[in-house]
Amino acid sequence: MSDARPLDSVLSNPNRPIAANTSVYILTNNHVANPCPTDWPSVVLRVQFAGEGADFEATRVGADPQSDLAVIRVERLRAVARFLTKPLQFARGVAVGEDVVAIGFALGQEGGPTVTKGIVSAVGRSIEGQHSDLVQMDAAIHHGNSGGPLLNLRGEVVGVNSFGLNDTIYFAISSRVAGRVSSELVSRGVVTRGQLGFRSVLSISDEMVERRGSSQGPALERGVLLVEPTPGGPLALAGLRRCDLLQQVESYQVHNVGELMNALLFLAPGSTVKVQYRRYPPAVCEPPRAGGSLSARLVQLSGPATNHTTSIVLGGVRRTTLPGLR
Repeated sequence: MSDARPLDSVLSNPNRPIAANTSVYILTNNHVANPCPTDWPSVVLRVQFAGEGADFEATRVGADPQSDLAVIRVERLRAVARFLTKPLQFARGVAVGEDVVAIGFALGQEGGPTVTKGIVSAVGRSIEGQHSDLVQMDAAIHHGNSGGPLLNLRGEVVGVNSFGLNDTIYFAISSRVAGRVSSELVSRGVVTRGQLGFRSVLSISDEMVERRGSSQGPALERGVLLVEPTPGGPLALAGLRRCDLLQQVESYQVHNVGELMNALLFLAPGSTVKVQYRRYPPAVCEPPRAGGSLSARLVQLSGPATNHTTSIVLGGVRRTTLPGLR
């Protein structure tokens, strides 16, 4: 729909996405829009807005499995325009202790959308090195809430409801990540990230730092350990080697793999960035003996450690527009 006018919304519907900005585009979780990855081309998506009996067929604009976000598009703009009445505003941030409400369609039960209220427990969370910049809250997120908005009391989107752990801790993708990813998906259909060039990395946790303590040898610090750089990749070309500890990329401090991947979301392929790293003896990254672990070797490391800063040209594919995107 090339002549569609922008219509912003923060409405949730039984298909559980946020009706996102720019006309007919809808932001939701990737696992909602794409529940069966192998059947992506053949599965038909249908969206039903709250209070509306009719279904509307939707098409997929793009998906980003790494952030678990996707954008779909509803073609019949006039038919749904009356539901799109509240401007969508991504909040600049959210504070610990702030009141929030999660909107969704919990458990898929009849009776319309559901709302749960809670407070923000923590921000900037990272889970298993994959999900990063998460908002942790105690507003319950059950099956059916995924992809709905997490709002502050001003009606601004502070996150996209995502998942829970053990039915006690709940997480939303932050508005900062959601805003960046949705903008990329709407304009290009894909998300571009800068690439540093590594095959294996390891987060140095607080526990590992504490275990190291004040024993002999260089102090162990938080960061992302480069276990195996890609030969000929940006890091290797800049002189980094196995066992270097990445601590900052441009203005982004990286304490774990999730934070590193989140930083690369905001850095374009081909750009030159400054990387701060700590160099440890390469021996600590040698494959551990049977029954041993790399983390144990790091706690026992000895030898000199030095701090360095260098410039790196990020790899990755530059993309301009999505072919066929209207």
